[in-house]
Amino acid sequence: MYDIVIVAEKSRYVKSDIVLEFMDRFTTKLSDIAFSRLGLVVYCKYAFPLMDLDYNFKNLAESYRIIPTLKGTPEPSLGLYEAWEMIHDLDDGLADRKKIVLIASFAVKPRKPLLDAIKYVKNDDMELHILSTNTRKPHWLPKDIIEDIILLKQSGIDKAITSILS
Repeated sequence: MYDIVIVAEKSRYVKSDIVLEFMDRFTTKLSDIAFSRLGLVVYCKYAFPLMDLDYNFKNLAESYRIIPTLKGTPEPSLGLYEAWEMIHDLDDGLADRKKIVLIASFAVKPRKPLLDAIKYVKNDDMELHILSTNTRKPHWLPKDIIEDIILLKQSGIDKAITSILS
């Protein structure tokens, strides 16, 4: 039983087709796990919850697809804070594990410190999985965080899903 919030970038930098493919496969796999809830936070310059934690998450990818490409520098830290708040506000006490999945391009260094948001989430014993749609990992993050980033390529989607659900 999981409570998982996907924090997905929607900007000109992110490869939306790969994000959509990941979401389609992930929701299919998660639907086989009883009492699992999924939420969605979308971000670019600002972050907003698009879909609260719910047991009915079949339309997650479609919800992401209809959002237009947003302008501005992507700020993943804002998305992480929104996801953390969503998990805490909507906690029903049934989930064994609480996870946040950050999907980012990391094409541009954000203005707001991402490292602080990562520490904030991890200090709360929440699992954080970071996926990048860019082939290069961000040089501006510490090495221990860079090593944990999974490159989200067409061939690596199943590996990412297995890692998140293990």
